[in-house]
Amino acid sequence: MTPKANIRPGGRSRRIQVSVHHAVHELLGEYPRGRISVPMIAEKAGVTPSTIYRRWGNLDVLLSDVATESLRPEKPPRDTGSLNGDLEVWAGAFYE
Repeated sequence: MTPKANIRPGGRSRRIQVSVHHAVHELLGEYPRGRISVPMIAEKAGVTPSTIYRRWGNLDVLLSDVATESLRPEKPPRDTGSLNGDLEVWAGAFYE
């Protein structure tokens, strides 16, 4: 199952996504991945587990969404004029 494409980019939906993603990041800093559960994430994010299941379907899809989010730049990378230069800029931003 993949995240729903018709989810609005703002409003309540966006607030839930941000709080759940933040909760996942915090929990991954505290526990090994195998010890993290949807109810733990829901409690930390201030939502119900059914909210997470309705939006992401299962824990693996949620964790994939969180990982993918970190690959999306906040702004377009600087154009250096070469593919190698562009990749170095992107990799540096990703590393940060």
